[in-house]
Amino acid sequence: MVTFKTAGSNMSLAVNDSGNALSASQSGITVNAGPLASFTVSGYPNPSVAGTGGTVSVASIDSYNNVATTYSGTIHFSSNDTQAVLPADTTLSSGTGSFSVTLKTAGASRSIRVNDTATTSATGSQLVTINPGSLATLRVTGLPGSVPAGLAETVTVAGADNYGNTASGYLGTVSFSSSDGSASLPATYTYVSGDAGSHSFSGLTFNTTGSQSITANDAGGLSGSQSTTVTAAASVAALFSGTNDWTYYIVNDGGLNSSGAACSTAGNYTSNYNQACLHKAEYNVLPVPGYSSCTGLTASDALGAFNWACDASTGTARMYSYSLKVGKGLLDLLNFSNNQWKPNSVTVASSGSNIYTSASSQWWGTSQIKTLSFSAATTLSTAGLYIINATSSTNLTFGANHIAVVVAPSVSVSLDAATGITYNSNPFCWV
Repeated sequence: MVTFKTAGSNMSLAVNDSGNALSASQSGITVNAGPLASFTVSGYPNPSVAGTGGTVSVASIDSYNNVATTYSGTIHFSSNDTQAVLPADTTLSSGTGSFSVTLKTAGASRSIRVNDTATTSATGSQLVTINPGSLATLRVTGLPGSVPAGLAETVTVAGADNYGNTASGYLGTVSFSSSDGSASLPATYTYVSGDAGSHSFSGLTFNTTGSQSITANDAGGLSGSQSTTVTAAASVAALFSGTNDWTYYIVNDGGLNSSGAACSTAGNYTSNYNQACLHKAEYNVLPVPGYSSCTGLTASDALGAFNWACDASTGTARMYSYSLKVGKGLLDLLNFSNNQWKPNSVTVASSGSNIYTSASSQWWGTSQIKTLSFSAATTLSTAGLYIINATSSTNLTFGANHIAVVVAPSVSVSLDAATGITYNSNPFCWV
């Protein structure tokens, strides 16, 4: 059996018997191409500059590299360049065709791929190196779709051509502006050759909610921007559920109290820790967006009143307060001019650099605060935090549980030495 593999219209076959000096031949044999096996794709200029475009030639090929002239299927173009301009699905004429293609994304192996729409295994491609075009703009990237106010962000700014490809030789000077007039912005920077046209900037913090943008401006007139939605910064919240004010207490069971168990008036606690009841209101918490580890994280509050630690047992880093600092107390947390809690906020730092600031807010409810003004013997019959902000001279009787009395600075209270304060065995009361 004889097998021809090259298509043609005037093929010949010769047979020779060298031992008997015999021979025979046949000419004029027509060999047709076999069925479609693949495609060849060629002709796009290589290398090429982004956006310049070119023409590719496509041929349908059988298993022996013959053009399958009878192929009548539909071909589809695709590319690993997401910006590529490609022909719509089409057909070939006698197995061949020429088509316009434009590649726009820089890279060493950008592809122009063709496949048969019915037999997707029949494919062919050309690989092309695409180089960036001329410097045309600044490209700003790095912001997520939404960010909380007060969280430090990092953006990357690159000199780029019209298609977003980095111009590695960019050496301009970049400054920043924002639609958020209260945003903290990165410092002005002049690029060096080692940047290869791209540099990352920290120190961006949005502080105003809503749609906001950051714009990079080149001293020569180029610019680029990126937008995001800024959500409200988180406020500090109570670490434990239930009533969270300064007249409620939890068991000191050491470390990060996992249960926040209420203290019993019996006081019969047995553990390796100091047997004490702690103010529940001392335990407050702030999650740190985007951080799952406590490594390098520290925190401080604006009033400088609390000690802070970090916990990541929930999978998200969170800073929590666990005690007042030495020398600090309710006098540092209350505004005696309006008998309200002073607003407070927490700033979180990573390895010494601030990364997040919470919303400023009152951390405890004001409904518990009561103004105490008296000139005669008075019985406190409702739980709460009583503020004495005027000089008084009389006696007090505690007639309920969970009462605290705070005397404002520069105010004096004179009480009878024998019966000045009567507790009546009410627990969790203090002055």
